[in-house]
Amino acid sequence: MIIGFDGRFAQNQLSGVGKYIKNLVEGVAHQGFKCIVFYSQKPKHPIIGKNIKNRIIKGNKYIWEQAYLPQALKQEKIDIYHATGNVGIPLFCPVPSVLTVHDLIPLIQKNYFSQSRFPPLSKKLYFWRTKTSLWKAQKIITDTKWTKKNIIKFFKISSSKITVIYLNSSLPKKLDDKVHLRFNLKKENYIINNGGIDRRKNLANLISAFALVQAKIPPIKLVITGQNRELLPILKKEIQQKKLTQKIIFTGFLKEETLWGLLKNALCLCYPSEAEGFGLPIIEAFRTNTPVIASDIPVLREIGDSACLFVNQNQPQKIAQAVIKLIQNPKLQKELITRGQKQARIFSWEKTIEKTIKIYNNLIKNF
Repeated sequence: MIIGFDGRFAQNQLSGVGKYIKNLVEGVAHQGFKCIVFYSQKPKHPIIGKNIKNRIIKGNKYIWEQAYLPQALKQEKIDIYHATGNVGIPLFCPVPSVLTVHDLIPLIQKNYFSQSRFPPLSKKLYFWRTKTSLWKAQKIITDTKWTKKNIIKFFKISSSKITVIYLNSSLPKKLDDKVHLRFNLKKENYIINNGGIDRRKNLANLISAFALVQAKIPPIKLVITGQNRELLPILKKEIQQKKLTQKIIFTGFLKEETLWGLLKNALCLCYPSEAEGFGLPIIEAFRTNTPVIASDIPVLREIGDSACLFVNQNQPQKIAQAVIKLIQNPKLQKELITRGQKQARIFSWEKTIEKTIKIYNNLIKNF
């Protein structure tokens, strides 16, 4: 069987969706399926391995999806096409298709399109693209029960068409255990946020909360990973106003072994995100025995269960109180680590791959 994958979210930095695509393709290929990954530009980190082929088809995303991709699917004799990034099923897809919807954040988060030149038009276009892909796909995969619930709510899709398959995040083969020293950090004396820099990550409230923590516990520092050309200058200006320039470190994008090394040696992960599709950083913290403070939103409740200290993400004072409570309570730290270890056992790439392949086989059998 030949499976085609939309690899566009894995073209640049491997964020959450990019990691999903990479692990999915490698896992499916390992089971003996031929995998062809389609990109719209040359990838910085191509997915390489036995049974894996990369194909670059340059073009505008709409023309790419609706014209170039269907033609390529025929040329490569694809048996099933898997759109991996919320949308991307062609109107006239020549083969059976599977769609993975990680989230419906643009519909759920208020003012998501506020930075767009034409917010109402952008929202309508997003809704149309999502609706079209959902209806055209033969099978839909979601990362969480929460996203499945929202798909049914907003798009009236039959529950039987949607399968929930959890993601995972696995420790890299190598882990830089001394990386904190390069950033002039002491072990377990800094808070980390490794979810990337985006408006929905609620970093302004995190910084405000950190200022309150600093007032009571001056030695503590804050590490924020990721990059964002538009948002970063705004955050840095706010940090300067709060006189926290020497206490908050922006690392930029990091290699896996570096990121995991920083996470492992952190006091805690503080993740007050406003909206998430899954929340991979929480699983990563569980894997490195790092306590987690997370926003009290349904999707993170589903993934974190009792292994996180949940807070109201809209109140910096509540976030700060949770951080201080954790710092001053080693027993609570140990409890959260133990619960995190237990919760992490729920998530496995082997299960993710196995359940996804089952969908492929059933689709071919019944198409």
